[in-house]
Amino acid sequence: MKFGNILKTITMVGALLFAFTGCSDSVDDSNLYVFKGEMVSSFLTNNSDRFSDYISLAKRTKLSKKTKSTVMELLATRGNYTVFAPTNEAVQVFVDSIMDQKNFPIDQVSDSIAEMVVKNSIIDTDQNKAYEQSDFNEGALPYQNLNDRYVTVSYDTINGKAVVVINSESRIVEPDNECENGYVHVMDKVVAMSNDEISQLISQADNCKIFSRLLQETGWAKKLNKYRDEDYEENHPEYGNAIGSTGGNVAQYKCPEHRYFGYTAFVEPDSVYEKEWGIKIQVSNFGQIENWDEVKKSIEEHCNQVDIYRQTANEAGNPEDWTNQDNVVNQFVAYHLYEDQIPFDLLVIHMNEWGYSFKNPNKLAANVTRNYESMGPQRRLFRITEGESTDGKRLNRWSSYDEDTYDEITVHDQGALVTSNNGNNSNNALNGFYYPIDRIIVYDSHVRDYVLNDRLRFDLTDYMIESGANGFGNPHRSLDFFNLPNGYLRKVYKITDESWQIVFNEVNPNSWVDVNSNEILILGQYDVTFQLPPVPVDGTYEFRWGLSNASWRGMTQIYFGDNPDNLPAIGVPLDMRAEYTSPNIGWEKDNPDDPYSAKENDKAMRNHGYMKGPKLYGLLSASGVSTSFRDGNGSNMLSMRYIVYRGLMKADKTYYVRFKNVLTNPYGQLFCDYLELVPRSIYNGEKVESIW
Repeated sequence: MKFGNILKTITMVGALLFAFTGCSDSVDDSNLYVFKGEMVSSFLTNNSDRFSDYISLAKRTKLSKKTKSTVMELLATRGNYTVFAPTNEAVQVFVDSIMDQKNFPIDQVSDSIAEMVVKNSIIDTDQNKAYEQSDFNEGALPYQNLNDRYVTVSYDTINGKAVVVINSESRIVEPDNECENGYVHVMDKVVAMSNDEISQLISQADNCKIFSRLLQETGWAKKLNKYRDEDYEENHPEYGNAIGSTGGNVAQYKCPEHRYFGYTAFVEPDSVYEKEWGIKIQVSNFGQIENWDEVKKSIEEHCNQVDIYRQTANEAGNPEDWTNQDNVVNQFVAYHLYEDQIPFDLLVIHMNEWGYSFKNPNKLAANVTRNYESMGPQRRLFRITEGESTDGKRLNRWSSYDEDTYDEITVHDQGALVTSNNGNNSNNALNGFYYPIDRIIVYDSHVRDYVLNDRLRFDLTDYMIESGANGFGNPHRSLDFFNLPNGYLRKVYKITDESWQIVFNEVNPNSWVDVNSNEILILGQYDVTFQLPPVPVDGTYEFRWGLSNASWRGMTQIYFGDNPDNLPAIGVPLDMRAEYTSPNIGWEKDNPDDPYSAKENDKAMRNHGYMKGPKLYGLLSASGVSTSFRDGNGSNMLSMRYIVYRGLMKADKTYYVRFKNVLTNPYGQLFCDYLELVPRSIYNGEKVESIW
């Protein structure tokens, strides 16, 4: 949420009471209280000998075009603000570099430059505590700044002392000046944000010249240019309705202020191409590759050796034009790209996996994998895994696990290491991030047949390619509710006007049973169709939908197939109000002293079309997750999986699932948490499918 989130409103959903935030374009006078300590504004003013230039810019900077309230007024109100305050010297150096004039008068700086300096330097963490230096982890901070941009953190050493670096360039020289409404960190440079698109930022990196040229030659550079939906800026509704389970609790939820687009690229530095493919570039004094013809030939030869790229190109007539998306080099580049802006710490989400404490984010526990769909018409999958045993985030890691403990026992392929930053080169673009990787990645039969021969689990919120760029679905933020207007989500193929989409992120309550602690609810007399992720190979699969049945859910007819405008119905309507003890479900709590009975219960539930929730996830705990979803949550609201479909699915087809409310009651919720695509080799293979 931006501009201070001044207005705090309380609303009721079902039987639970939550707080949610409404953005305000002006400062509410009711938030102006007298405190014993300094407010951020007072701290800056009381140190005006160091911050007078920053103060003057903050007094000029409006919260938005719709208000006269300034950022300086905001910093005098209640809230939780993290301020990276540049000294007078830092402001002057920055302004001089922009204006190309030494000692340019600060009072003559344009409003746009003033806004850039001020809004990039402030993060409003809403109801969460502002950031102390000890709270920083490498990567992007969960909350965006007042310019809706992610702020990145890295570390450096100066004279043997570790220092925190913000956005690759600005160092904290005096951390943790505590105020009543936040923290002020004194900076040696203005916190600057690149306004370049992601392909432009990659082209500026002195160590990524090959991949930058590949983006240009294949035409992908021009396709990574979307930033913001300008039509949405002018025409979106401010609020949307969410109807409570009893019909009497009607709440207005704020719609997102913006609809941003974004991208994430995984980039091999030039040194990796030299090490693995023997490609050594010669660079001119102007930074251009002088031996490009030689480099181009070598890249083509190596891409032609990738069996799946070659097969796809053969079927398309072996196009030589690199801009043809069936060309082998074009396929190679596309597999490095993802259509959303994913901060480093959310490449793999750690929140409520087994053994993990969200209060101690630096201590990882069980390995967690997030699956992605790459760009390009072929719709190929890749995955990133991270946990206690992975030594970093690993792209396309392939391992075997102990069934009882979920310990990683055999690493068949350790995967490419993903790095959070690119040294002195910024990797935080206007519309995305790029991350260096330490080995070349390709989509070949090894990846398809081994790495992806697994249960493919997708968190629904994270699967929506608007979630990263727009900051929703991030469980590390405080409890948020957003109403997503129809048409906001591109993976929602069709949704009727009688449907409402609500997305939640929750750190609390800890009794909720959501994978990654986020969920989407569809309400109203809904009729909604989702596009599903692809499967890697043709074969028999189970398509499963995560459930958390409760009395305030609804009943839905499910449709499934590859023609989104004419999907056949699957089975009878699914009653999401049914209790887990219902004979039609048959859930029984695992008995640790009798593992045989647990396996028998699993078989019985599968015969009814249900499965228990995954053991990998459990109830949130500050001390570490120890109550698995398989163990229940002490209430009637449990995590389960419903087997929607079992049958043939093909890799070259796009599949859809449709949910239609069959009740006249518009208050019953459609619960959307996660889905699974599971090949027969896993659910009916030589070994029993893992309960994790």
